[in-house]
Amino acid sequence: MTICAVYVQFFASSCPKPVVTTCEYISRRGIDIKGIILNNYDRTSLMHRDNKLMIEQLTDVSVVAVVEKDGGNIDIDVDKLKGLYKEVIL
Repeated sequence: MTICAVYVQFFASSCPKPVVTTCEYISRRGIDIKGIILNNYDRTSLMHRDNKLMIEQLTDVSVVAVVEKDGGNIDIDVDKLKGLYKEVIL
């Protein structure tokens, strides 16, 4: 059986450390992280944009989508989201 996850992080902090440590924890348990979704993301914030890049570099996992601060919709193509789950075997 293959276990995969798409990790969603509430991104109110100015530090990527919680995302990086959680990804490390998940990976050490043999769970393949297909992507990261950042919630409460502010595209106008230089710190948020830099942290997004740092998260991708430190975890080797792509941020596949963001949800804007006070937003209700996820910013991802439906086919791309479906593709993240393509390999999951139950």
